[in-house]
Amino acid sequence: MAMTGRELLAASEALRGAFSPEEFDQLLVFHLDRRREDYAGPGNFRTVVFQVLTAAEREGWTPRLLAAARESNPTNAALMKAAEALQLASVRADAGDALERLLGRQPTFVDISAWRERLGRLEGQVGRVEIIVPRGVVRGTAFLVGPDTCITNHHVLERVIAGTAAPADVVVRFDYKRSGDGEVLNAGTEHRLAERDWLVDASPPSPVDSMVDPGRQLPGDEELDYALFRLAGEPGSEPVGGAASMPAPPRRGWLDTTTGADAGGADGTLFVLQHPSGEPLKLAFGPVVGLNGNGTRLRHLVDTERGSSGSPCFNSKLELVALHHAGDPDFSVGHRPEYNEAIPVSAVERLLARRDLGSSAFVPGGSR
Repeated sequence: MAMTGRELLAASEALRGAFSPEEFDQLLVFHLDRRREDYAGPGNFRTVVFQVLTAAEREGWTPRLLAAARESNPTNAALMKAAEALQLASVRADAGDALERLLGRQPTFVDISAWRERLGRLEGQVGRVEIIVPRGVVRGTAFLVGPDTCITNHHVLERVIAGTAAPADVVVRFDYKRSGDGEVLNAGTEHRLAERDWLVDASPPSPVDSMVDPGRQLPGDEELDYALFRLAGEPGSEPVGGAASMPAPPRRGWLDTTTGADAGGADGTLFVLQHPSGEPLKLAFGPVVGLNGNGTRLRHLVDTERGSSGSPCFNSKLELVALHHAGDPDFSVGHRPEYNEAIPVSAVERLLARRDLGSSAFVPGGSR
């Protein structure tokens, strides 16, 4: 996918702002096995980056260059915006303008660059769940809430919890990147379940979730469709993209669940960071509908697909507010789905506290 002149200019400025000349050389060597002097002659840093980008466009490795740059500096807002043109960020370029207009209308001031920096950090903390089953692969989304602890939906891991699938057949894959034309740029960083005591806590979905017309029935406060589990090692303490060879690689971190944030009410906007249909990470956004009667479900109108189950849902400040889990259960012919649904994080925290698991399950401060 060739970049336009304007996009190349933005990429050049972003690379020069994100790296020193020495760091740029290290980026090329450590991530791409290329040497700057093979592509650029003497000149100032602006000229060097221009020559390298020109060669990358000619030879077809611009997506790999920008993907590597984002792994090395994931919170740089200018790099994220440049990467959007090649679909190397969770936001598509054609959605970027709409996103900026939406954030610009928020009642409280939103710094777009700071927002992109935070989104860049969050991208490394959300992974694709893959479970090998006899008829194929079950996929979902999960996110880190501690150095080694993730959360997803109970129904995503249901077979493993029930013992009909093996824990060894589960992979959580972070950093999966693919260019707009389908080339896999990073197969991702794989993490397996911890060998012992991998399941920290779980809460099943409710029968109400599958009722087309539940009337006044509400899900119970212990029917929250979540599974809290541990991975081998500490992916939250490891570098993004497995970039351990770069000097001072950025730590992946984890989502902070302790902000006490809400979704902003019925007039708010919800942002869902997800792996729809197992695709690379995408950000979708849409309006909040509202909470149900006992605060166990949050309805919204954000587009999701199979594979989005277990995705983190954020308010306009990118504070975690919910765990996406399902959609309208009415699958009758001709019916258009009317809503999607998430589990408020506050409801999960209340249940964990009642089970004396709150302090050991969620670790504060991971996204800072």
